[in-house]
Amino acid sequence: MSFDDVVFFLRFGYLYDQAKTARIGELLSFRNGKLSSITEGHSHLAPSDQIAYVRHILSQSIRECLTFTRLPAVFLSGGIDSPLIAAAAQALAAEPLKAFTFSTQDARTDETDQAAVYAREIGLEHHIVSLDASRLPALIFELMPYCDEPPGDYSIIPTYLVCREAKKHADVILSGDGADELFWGYASRMSRVIRLAPLFRLPKWQRKLRWWLLRRPYEWNPRYFDTIGEWYRSAHEHNFEAHLKRIFPTLPALPEDFDLYDFDGSSQDETAYWTRWNEFSGHFQAGQTKVRMASNAAGIQVASPFLDETMIQFASGLDWRSCLDIEREVGKLPLRALLKEYVASPSAGKLGFGVPMGSWLRGPLRGLFEDYVLSRDALMGLEINREAMRADFEDHLSGRQDRAWGLWIFLSLAIWEDVRGGKSQND
Repeated sequence: MSFDDVVFFLRFGYLYDQAKTARIGELLSFRNGKLSSITEGHSHLAPSDQIAYVRHILSQSIRECLTFTRLPAVFLSGGIDSPLIAAAAQALAAEPLKAFTFSTQDARTDETDQAAVYAREIGLEHHIVSLDASRLPALIFELMPYCDEPPGDYSIIPTYLVCREAKKHADVILSGDGADELFWGYASRMSRVIRLAPLFRLPKWQRKLRWWLLRRPYEWNPRYFDTIGEWYRSAHEHNFEAHLKRIFPTLPALPEDFDLYDFDGSSQDETAYWTRWNEFSGHFQAGQTKVRMASNAAGIQVASPFLDETMIQFASGLDWRSCLDIEREVGKLPLRALLKEYVASPSAGKLGFGVPMGSWLRGPLRGLFEDYVLSRDALMGLEINREAMRADFEDHLSGRQDRAWGLWIFLSLAIWEDVRGGKSQND
């Protein structure tokens, strides 16, 4: 890994591939940082026709997986995407498909109750996968040799466990990956910047003055950033630069040619399409890396019908307003409507194989963090201010701050460096 890779990983939790960004820009009609013609395509379709198109494309993609010797298994969260894939697949299958849900045994993150409702209504054979938390350290070391990049997304843990269990029954498991990126599924952070994009026609000092005069709570953030791109970047950073500088005094800046967040638009339309391009070009790479490494470790193939190129082309022609309600902060509207054809009450929230990493770092992973991070003088060649790192960890242990994402990134990189010798696939 280069220093550029390390710096990016410490801030965002994955390694960024610029070549993938260019390809996705072509697919999503977003080129050279500018929106090309998005009125062409499917923006004119009525909602019912959009739903019919999605159903048709999913069915075509899933049929290919039903020709294998063994029927595919399915991920089943308590959200929208994997239940929709499971329902579409079950409608085509001659017998109940096996669906797998991870139980966190934590009230704030566990999805098994909602997933069980889905399984009954769809007609799936439901399997619950759980974890003895005391086995977490051993499980991480079991996974790490299969990780050609540091696993910055800690949902690799439930993904691996589900894949490993599914492998006992199937050679392929179907996932809902890609739906959030294509159909504006990150509704909270997308809606906020789209809704307030027109404010960025004003210089920052005027936005600050507006805030002090009007005191509108939802306009709190825009006064801090020069551009929407900077604001959106802050929503993706797990460790801010100023914070990292305290822990890693010699930390270099992000490379000058890094342009993922170079966006200074102010129209709602252009901002809406830019946020989707940004998610698919950037954050999506973290999820795909996680799935690839977890499934390789388990020896099973993951198929993602939403990532069929026909689906990407179809989605690229949709009007963003047909997918995202920025006032209610609800996305994936066509997918939610289609899921209602299979189940009575689709989930309203954003769910999907979360884990209680905050609690794990205070419990079964505490000793691992102390041994692999707090005892180090350097991480991937970067000097560590051990006092600052200790203070960061103590803030999390005490509950003063939830530092789960940032601390996991440090722990993941430290263990990966020791197990893999700091060598990534690109090296």
